[in-house]
Formats: sequence, C-alpha cells, structure tokens
Amino acid sequence: MDNQKEYIASFQKSVFGKIKHIPKDAGDNGDASDMQFLKNKQTIKSINDVGLMRSLQSWKSQLNKKRYLNSHPEVKKQIKKIKSSGMKKVFLSVACIIKNEGPYIREWIDFHIAAGVDRFFIFDNESDDDTYNTLMTYIDSGKVIYISFPGRMVQMHAYNAACDLCRDTSRWLALIDADEFLHPVRKKSLKTVLADYEEFAGIGVNWVVYGTCGHKYTVDGPLCENYRLTFEDNNNELNCRIKSIVDPKAVMAVMSPHHCWYRNGMYAVDENKEEITGDAIYARNSSMTCTMLNHCDVLRINHYWTKSEEELKTKCKRGYPDGHANPVYESIMKRLDYPMVEDYQTVIPFIKK
Repeated sequence: MDNQKEYIASFQKSVFGKIKHIPKDAGDNGDASDMQFLKNKQTIKSINDVGLMRSLQSWKSQLNKKRYLNSHPEVKKQIKKIKSSGMKKVFLSVACIIKNEGPYIREWIDFHIAAGVDRFFIFDNESDDDTYNTLMTYIDSGKVIYISFPGRMVQMHAYNAACDLCRDTSRWLALIDADEFLHPVRKKSLKTVLADYEEFAGIGVNWVVYGTCGHKYTVDGPLCENYRLTFEDNNNELNCRIKSIVDPKAVMAVMSPHHCWYRNGMYAVDENKEEITGDAIYARNSSMTCTMLNHCDVLRINHYWTKSEEELKTKCKRGYPDGHANPVYESIMKRLDYPMVEDYQTVIPFIKK
C-alpha cells in the first residue's frame, strides 16, 4: 500500500509537470491561452485525472467571466464599487439573474426573507418592464444589491461574479432562479438547517416542479397559492434536478445553473449528507446536476417552471440566460404530461401577508 501511495504521488507530480502555467491575465485579447488550454486539456484527458480536468474547466469558466467583464466596463465598474462598499458579512445570500420578473419579484424576495435569506444579488439581464422600480425599496434598504448585467449567455458569468462578491461577505450563497422558491421543510429558517452542513462545500437541493395547473392565462395572486399541482411520482426525473447552496470560499467555478466544482477535493452533498456523484438513475440526468432520487424532507425548491400556458409561451420566446437553445413549448408540456397531485406540503407560512 505504501508503494502504491508513493507511485500515485509521483505520477501526480509528473502530471503537473506536463501542464503549462497560464498567467492570470492571459487570453483577454488573444487566442494564446485558448491554445494552451486545449493542449492542457489533451494532456489531462490522456491521463484521466478528474481533479485536474475540473481545475482546468474551472479556470476556463473564470477566464470567460473575466473576458465578459473586460468587454463590459460598466459592469466591471459596478462590481468594483460593490466590493469596495464595505458590506458586512451575513450568513445567507441569494444570487439570481433575472429578466422581466416584475410581476413576481416582490413575492419571491419577501418569501425568501421570511425563510431566512439576508441579502440578494440581483443580476438584471436587460429587463424592460418595471423590475427595477419594484426593487427600489429593497435596494434602498440594502437587502438587494442590484447589478445591470447585459448580454447573451451570461448566467455563469453572473454566478461566478456572485461567488467572488460573497467570498468574504456571506457564509452561504444560494444560486437559484426567480421561479424557484427555496425553503426548509420541518424547521422555520434556512439558517437553522444550514448550520448542520458546516463541513461541506455545498448542498444540492432538489426541485419540486409545478406545471401550468390548468391555467391558460396569467392569474392574480401568489404563485405559491395558484400553483399547487406537482408530480404524483416524486422521483420524476425533473424532481431529481438540483440547485446549489454553496460555501463561496470553496467554489473553484460555477459550471452550470445547477452545480459547481470545488477546491481541494471538496464536494456537494444532498440533504442526507450523501455526496452528489452524478450517477443519476435517468440516462439523460447522468450528471452532477441531479441526484439518484428526489429528497425533500429537509430542504426543497418549489420550481414554478411554467406558470400559465400564456407565460410559458413568452418564456420560450425569451430563451435561457445560460446559452442553451430556446425551450420549445410542446416539449416542455410533454415533459409535464404525467399524473399530478395536489401538493399538501404548502409554503403558505412563508408568504408575507
């Protein structure tokens, strides 16, 4: 066994020797770092070192964020100003990228404040509704840090920027969307729950997905009251998706809207403290964005994916902020075509009356 350990250590050392060092400022205005990235990627792939591959992928993701900021000096200026503002450290923050969420953003913020969130980093991706005016009260109070964040395919840049901003200003950071409502199931506060996961780099929280619930058009009232039908089979593949609550200091990079790579071999767990390995039961879900089964006895995210049929059609035209192809209305409706039941684990206590 000792000889094996020595061999592995020697092998890893030789691997690092084959990887070329890339300066932090490389690649901002040229392709040299991209060429080296490809060479490094080929070297790492040939020796099948998962840790090194994740480090390289993280470096690439962070480089893309840096390029975005360098090409958007007004955004870079906003972030620099926030960093130098002397924000006090809080326990739990949320980062979210939004576009035209004016009708629902107040409910979403009030819900999460009631559930224990201290601060929100809102990255506004070119909203042209009344989102900003709706947020003004929260901005003035310091609850919301507002960042205008234009462009296409920018969600990962926003999330990586949020991790940078929270590294020394928030113990935990939840990376969620404005149609996702994160809350504890048995306890009254997210803070109480998260105190039990101190040794981990992140927690993957499963979705509970809601469809149109028979609503053809936009309806008045809280989402949490109007949309109560979810899958009868709680382990439907959509419900096995996760979103992440992370320790910002442990994050190497945010790799998708659902998962991150972490430093020093650290990893994310589900609510049962089992490592999320990517070995999902569904073939198309075989990635780090899912768990084998849905777990929502401790934490859950109510995902109001579609809202009404009318709003789903608008969402499909708008597209995703992470660069994926625009969602197709018929495909989404087909993925929701399973037996539904009324959800009795309501979140009404977290709705601010």
